[in-house]
Amino acid sequence: MRWLCAVLLVGCGDYCEYFETRCDGNAILRCIESDGFADHTFGDLGDACEVGETCVDTLDGENLRVAVCSFTGEPDPRCAREGLGITRVCADAETVIECAAGYASSKRTCDGACVSPSGRAFCSVDTASSPVCNDNQACEPGAVVACREGFVTDRIACDADETCVRMAGVHGRAYCVGAPTCTGASTRCIGERIEGCVEGRTVEMTCNEGTHCELFGVLGSDQKPTGETQAQCIRR
Repeated sequence: MRWLCAVLLVGCGDYCEYFETRCDGNAILRCIESDGFADHTFGDLGDACEVGETCVDTLDGENLRVAVCSFTGEPDPRCAREGLGITRVCADAETVIECAAGYASSKRTCDGACVSPSGRAFCSVDTASSPVCNDNQACEPGAVVACREGFVTDRIACDADETCVRMAGVHGRAYCVGAPTCTGASTRCIGERIEGCVEGRTVEMTCNEGTHCELFGVLGSDQKPTGETQAQCIRR
């Protein structure tokens, strides 16, 4: 079977393990199963490094081959070798670099600051953590903020006639809303958008990619239906 494989399959002698990758110029080849045989070989699945990056062949901690894209082509002392995983570190106070197998594979300049409270770097709007960030979304005076590990990663200012409110009836999300304008607790689907009255305010929310808006039954008990409907974003 071995010599038959060598005769019939070009390159099948380059045996590989699943999850291994290697460079072919700037293309990345991945280990695939050879047709009809137990051997595995590298095949082109369309992955490639970006313009300005160099594909580098290296080994992980278990001596499995791994191809990484590097913007320098040289090991970066700021990048710890941690197997096949991707890590992110702060190159300086404003720059996040993404590391793979000890090489710097990409970098991003933050609008605010690079922070790494738990060892995985990301961009924060501010240099210091925020006391309001106890969840993924929160309210500041006149603004909705997105949070990560206690830091503000995005800040959206409300209009002058709006205020930020956490809506318990809409998955606990924060919204910029005006003064109370409606009554009841109905929400409905308008395409893939939820519209309705929550806590006295008109709200709109577009379902995330991979979910769709679905209308549930009338709120209340069977004996005492309220006549109000509830819409939710449900995974497809």
